[in-house]
Amino acid sequence: MSSQKIRKIGVDVGRTIINRELTGVPPMWRNHLETELFPGAVDGCKKLNEQFLGQLELVSVAKLNHDFGLKTQECLRKHDFERLTGINLVNSLKLFCNRDAKIQYCIQSGFTHLVDDRLETVLQVSGYISQVFLFCPNGNFAALQSQKLPENVRILRSWSEGLHLLTTPTTTFRPF
Repeated sequence: MSSQKIRKIGVDVGRTIINRELTGVPPMWRNHLETELFPGAVDGCKKLNEQFLGQLELVSVAKLNHDFGLKTQECLRKHDFERLTGINLVNSLKLFCNRDAKIQYCIQSGFTHLVDDRLETVLQVSGYISQVFLFCPNGNFAALQSQKLPENVRILRSWSEGLHLLTTPTTTFRPF
């Protein structure tokens, strides 16, 4: 029997898969079914789900209310996310009432990898999760580059860049 640690990845949904920034209108004020996904997100999630042998969970904060979580599911279903990625939303989508609950879940669930768009989340989990990726396609890279990020944190500017980094083993990350 192999003693190799099972690789498990968590992927944030809002502003990582669902591009809530396209219209410039706050998500709570627009039709969620008009919201687009980031280019490459569907293919990226499909490949990651395969690479991680089905050990991919979608993690999201539905801080407004239960309706917000339903809208997230409806948006993903509108884009045929389940069929195209092989990721079952009923089993794989985890919704949390606040960021702290999400962070605790990510740490306690044994994720070896996490993709998230919030710097504060990435920094909080970096001591517990061996490979952490800050998804920042529209972000201010100069501000991020001036910060000293932990050595196991990488910045992803796109899903295509993310796939390359997430599926290519590297020796620069800390093994836990």
